[in-house]
Amino acid sequence: MLPAVPKASTEDRHWLLSATMGLGHDRTIRPFLGEAMDGKVVSIGADENSSWFERAFLGATTRFYNSVSRMEDRSRLGHAVFQLCDGMQRFPDYAPGVDLSKPNANNRRIDRLLAAGFGNRPFQEIARRPAPVLSSFYLATQEALRYTEFPVYGLICDVEFNRVWLPTQPKHPRLFHLVPTQRTADRMLATGAIADHIHVTGYPLPVENTGTDGSVLREDFAARAVRLAKGSAATRTLLFCIGGAGAQIGTAFDLLRQMAPLIREGRYRFLVSCGNSAAVRDAVAKEFARLRLPESRIGIVCGKDKAAYFRTFNETLRSTDLLVTKPSELVFYCGLGIPLLLTSPLGHQEVKNSDWARGIGAGEFLDRRNFLAYLGEGIGSGRFLEMAGKGLATDNAGAVGRILQIVHGN
Repeated sequence: MLPAVPKASTEDRHWLLSATMGLGHDRTIRPFLGEAMDGKVVSIGADENSSWFERAFLGATTRFYNSVSRMEDRSRLGHAVFQLCDGMQRFPDYAPGVDLSKPNANNRRIDRLLAAGFGNRPFQEIARRPAPVLSSFYLATQEALRYTEFPVYGLICDVEFNRVWLPTQPKHPRLFHLVPTQRTADRMLATGAIADHIHVTGYPLPVENTGTDGSVLREDFAARAVRLAKGSAATRTLLFCIGGAGAQIGTAFDLLRQMAPLIREGRYRFLVSCGNSAAVRDAVAKEFARLRLPESRIGIVCGKDKAAYFRTFNETLRSTDLLVTKPSELVFYCGLGIPLLLTSPLGHQEVKNSDWARGIGAGEFLDRRNFLAYLGEGIGSGRFLEMAGKGLATDNAGAVGRILQIVHGN
């Protein structure tokens, strides 16, 4: 059983804001559920929180992104379409001395939406019950600034970000920025944020996987280090994460087919994480059945809703030895001492995430064509174990405590 998320006292409560777009925003905010007003996350775009127009707008945006993301892994045409769409969202590179504060077209769109009252429904209740606001989605952050008088803490989910993550006027006196890396802080300052309002906290990892005192993290890493050691006869567990968009399922199946002999021999377990998508779950189950793999050495990490999925996912991470993922916010999960085997980035922000993970030595792009040889060399050379240790050294495990200390202090 996972340890319980600690509960906060009444005076330490905060409003938690996210969005119904993919998994990343919810994953980032979930470690603070113990401090949530009403014990929940207010999700922008959810039925009970939004008008029909808001649900339709965010729903259409999500469906479009998911469709284009799934196309990227399937054909050259799909790749070209994704690159075209990604180019529209691409942001300029950061460099010392560069001014990135000029608002872009996305900022102007957000301003028009908010001027029309977009997203104000949940804030009619929130504004009556004073508490600080923690938000993991830029639109929710800017709605909180417009519709409440409370301090707002924006959690950044990537190493670098688009200008739209800050309001058109970035020096807002009630807006504070909780960022995962120094690189993120440098970009935030160049984007025009108030310097004293930028806090490098690390990325908030699940308390279930760290323990309030780090004991769970240390226990799991010690066991993982034994399994990753050269010559270990222990069965190793590889967890392949299919993103919330359902992208890269083709890559998952490619690696699964290559690893089938090792799975049958009992040398590896192959698990696939597919969020709360029934369609992806069913496709994975069908492929497992087609390959006739032993049920004890395969598995699907899924849930009927996001909350159930995250509980199962976090529990699975405790016995995971290799994490295969696109470079989403999951790159920060290297802080659990799990080596990252990265697939192709989907979007400019994921390129920057992969640069960070590879730069600190906690992750690398996998060799899809020769995956068995790649696995053997990574274990045999001790490189995967070294990557696990470098990820652990990021100290993301302490981010939740640092963030709560900042919010309570302010």
